[in-house]
Amino acid sequence: MANVSEWVEIPVTELPRAVRFYEATLGGELRVAKFFECEMAILPYARAGVGGALVKSAHLRPARVCLKVGAGEATLDAALCRACEAGGAVLTPKTPGANGWFALIRDSEGNAIALQASATPMSL
Repeated sequence: MANVSEWVEIPVTELPRAVRFYEATLGGELRVAKFFECEMAILPYARAGVGGALVKSAHLRPARVCLKVGAGEATLDAALCRACEAGGAVLTPKTPGANGWFALIRDSEGNAIALQASATPMSL
């Protein structure tokens, strides 16, 4: 089976604050857009990968999502530091997994977000 997920939406209540948080945590720029009267900020993704966005919508509630942050233990350490500096909190510290490491953070909007770094280099 190929990608089970094609698109992930992370609910937010204050889009500018969430954009600042995710740009700092992921170390990249998000593209803000409006789709069907809905404010969104598109997360960086490869064409063949799973895409996603921050979505401001009154009917969405906090979610749990897993985001890949790259390869190597140091990559995850850096993302965790940036998340905390941007106002997030570590819920589960860096933990070894089957193919790398993961940690669980709370973002600026109250979502529980798992960050994962693979043990081997990723191709995007």
